[in-house]
Amino acid sequence: MKLTFPLNNSVVDDIIINNQQSDTIKSLNEGVIRGHISNINNDIVENFNGWAEILIFDKVKALETLDNNNSGNPFSFSTQEDILFRGRAEVIDGLFNAKFYLPKDVRQDYDFGRISIYANDSALGDASGVFDDIIIGGTYSLAQEDTKGPSIQIFLDDSTFVFGDNVTNTPILFADLKDSSGINLIPTDIGRDITLIIDGNPELNYNLNEFYIPSNNTFKEGKIIFPLDKLKDGRHSMILKAYDNQNNPSEAYTEFIIVESPELALNHILNYPNPFSSSTGFYFEHNQSGNQLKVMIQIYSVSGKLVKTINTDVSAENKRVGPIKWNGKDDFGDNIGRGVYIYKVKVQLENGEFEEELQKLVLIK
Repeated sequence: MKLTFPLNNSVVDDIIINNQQSDTIKSLNEGVIRGHISNINNDIVENFNGWAEILIFDKVKALETLDNNNSGNPFSFSTQEDILFRGRAEVIDGLFNAKFYLPKDVRQDYDFGRISIYANDSALGDASGVFDDIIIGGTYSLAQEDTKGPSIQIFLDDSTFVFGDNVTNTPILFADLKDSSGINLIPTDIGRDITLIIDGNPELNYNLNEFYIPSNNTFKEGKIIFPLDKLKDGRHSMILKAYDNQNNPSEAYTEFIIVESPELALNHILNYPNPFSSSTGFYFEHNQSGNQLKVMIQIYSVSGKLVKTINTDVSAENKRVGPIKWNGKDDFGDNIGRGVYIYKVKVQLENGEFEEELQKLVLIK
């Protein structure tokens, strides 16, 4: 079986630091990597549009094995795998500008580092490339001092989560992290990883460096998406801790409740806009994240006549559903008169369990 390699190349054109081209990147340097995507003829692929992931590696370091078999001859080897920075940039018309910030704890000796770039266009496929004509070492003495740790927001299952909410027994952690110096991801920077600990239990302590996803075109923010293992019913707590690239720490704390297969419940049922003149959307919240929902909305006149029925299936990835749109016409496609109407929202699970509630809306014309 032949391995598939990208047909296009990711090429670094230059590195800009303090508005000047540079062949050296120092600790605490902020800069831009400018580059392009080229084909096998070294021409820019001008219709390549997508994203690029940029990795900056520290210098080669020498290691040796532990000689566990006590041979007296440990094996020596070299490796270049210490990641200093991971970022993303948009690729537009074959060109990209990737902003970066090198962390404080870079080895101070000067030697060649490495920049690895992988890019993807959904139509044209992949591109990859390595740039190793860059010196890494030393510290930028004029860097702006940052004394504040990252801003961290954490959610479980979706962004509507608040402290103390009920969640599924295998919740998904979502976290937003922001810092003017970027987030520290150095794997060898012991004690400064992105860590999650649940219930203060050392056995539920996770390193989330690999789950950090940088935002496009900025090193200053990113997100974490991390699926948790199944937890017992009851109240739990979690602490998410991260450091910025100047080694300032922050942590976020929350509590949540695991309820095994809770009964279906609906909240915050509404339509917006209300009153409306031409169209409106129906919204509701539920406690069945991850389940498939059958939704039926029926609109009645105040005399009890059924005017319109809307049926839809919803994959409940979030606790909030909507908008389920309605154009203000009846089941025959005719306009209905202005006035007050009653609507019923019925939500049913695959096992047949359902919940329904009534609300009112006002049509004005």
